[in-house]
Amino acid sequence: MHRRGFTLIEMLLVSALLASLSLAIFLCLSNGLKLWQRTQQAVLQEDVAIFFDKFSGDLRNAFPFSTLAIEGQEYSFAFPTVVWMRADRGSARAADEFVDQLGRAQYAFDGAQGVVTRQQANYSQGMRKVWNDAAPQVLLRGAMEVSFKYFYSGRKGDDFSTEAKGGLPSGVEVGVRYKEGQEERTAKRFFPVPLGM
Repeated sequence: MHRRGFTLIEMLLVSALLASLSLAIFLCLSNGLKLWQRTQQAVLQEDVAIFFDKFSGDLRNAFPFSTLAIEGQEYSFAFPTVVWMRADRGSARAADEFVDQLGRAQYAFDGAQGVVTRQQANYSQGMRKVWNDAAPQVLLRGAMEVSFKYFYSGRKGDDFSTEAKGGLPSGVEVGVRYKEGQEERTAKRFFPVPLGM
């Protein structure tokens, strides 16, 4: 009686091929994961730069002579500025038309989620301290801490504070702490506020 089966050499050859394929797949996945982690770190640095740029633009358009309230704490800052929104229903413009108008912007850090959000309101919403119906825009994800410090220059000297003192400050320092790999990084930037338009 003749039995059919695999020889020892055939079994060893198949085992070697499977081991080579497994190693190649593992190396591809491992390198892909490392590449993804590097791009995520670069994306976080870019998000910090975009957040700084957006904040800088809103502060350049700040309107210090408005009756809209200025509220500044360590982790949030709301101030009057020029916003790009749908025209107010009571205006002469079409309801679906977007226009530059005086309004209010708020930047806030949510420590539980590690995100920085931006909300905006037109003038009438800003007077009532309500925000636009749309969800807050997330500008930065993955931050460990984002803080605002307000700079006031006066007769008694210069002063940095963690709370806004009524009017627009002379400048705002924004600090962002985030993790890059195993290392903690901090980005700080000072934004001067124009005195008038």
